Amino acid sequence: SFLRGGAFQKIVQCRLWRRKKRRMKAIRLSSWEFAHGANSFEIKAALGGRKEEKMNQVIQERVAALKKEMEQAGVDYYMVPTADFHNSEYVDRYFKMREYLSGFTGSNGTLVVSSREAGLWTDGRYFIQAENELAGTGIKLFRMLDEGVPTIQEYLQENMKEGQTLGFDGRVVDTAFGRRLERRFRRRRSVLPSTGIWEIRSGRTGRRFPAIR
Repeated sequence: SFLRGGAFQKIVQCRLWRRKKRRMKAIRLSSWEFAHGANSFEIKAALGGRKEEKMNQVIQERVAALKKEMEQAGVDYYMVPTADFHNSEYVDRYFKMREYLSGFTGSNGTLVVSSREAGLWTDGRYFIQAENELAGTGIKLFRMLDEGVPTIQEYLQENMKEGQTLGFDGRVVDTAFGRRLERRFRRRRSVLPSTGIWEIRSGRTGRRFPAIR
């Protein structure tokens, strides 16, 4: 009986205010994420029931931005491995460009993007995780070592046409792999751009890198 009247009304108003505050927090974090590059776990935790739909939209916009950069640079295919300047598998957040672009948070994976499609290669440790995190993003999962699944080199060799360009950041690709690509694509032109792709998340750092060609 003591909850009747004004006291009950104040409790209801307080609960409504808390709900509104939580919704506003999610919206603010979503806006902040675009500028500062919060990872997918942070976004999903903040967005609650709308997490999958919102995160998928974020990933689609990032891939679209990458494709725009590729078109302007004359790059037909762009490869984003999981590595830093020392070819580490477990990298600092600063180097998590593949995670930033795809939403896949596993430690091993390589993203390949073209104007036609985007695909992510990862090993058996992450098949279930990758399937869940890529669902709805439009990024195709390539399960490494599964029967009938091409390697990245086989995929590029099958899909790249003569005269097309393969781009990647040469500072995070080891020399042996780079030389294998060069041997396979003698008739194709390979370049190593490293500026525009990093500028997609310029809110995280103002640093600019010169193109390596």
